[in-house]
Amino acid sequence: MKSLLIKIAIGASALANIFVICLLAYTQLTYDKKVEDNRKWLKDEIKDEVVRQIRESMPNESGGVNVGNK
Repeated sequence: MKSLLIKIAIGASALANIFVICLLAYTQLTYDKKVEDNRKWLKDEIKDEVVRQIRESMPNESGGVNVGNK
C-alpha cells in the first residue's frame, strides 16, 4: 500500500511539472504576440494623435501673404 501511494505521488508530481512547463511555454509564446499587438496599437494611436494635433493647430484657411506696405 505504501509503495502504491509513493508511485501515485510521483505520477502526480510529474504531471504537475509537465503542466507548469507547458503553461510557461504557452505564456512565453503568447507574450511576444501581445507585445507586438500593443506596439502596433500604440504606433497607430500616436499617428492619429499627431494628425489630430496638426489639424487643430493649423488655421482653417490661409490669409494673404504679408509683403509689407505694398
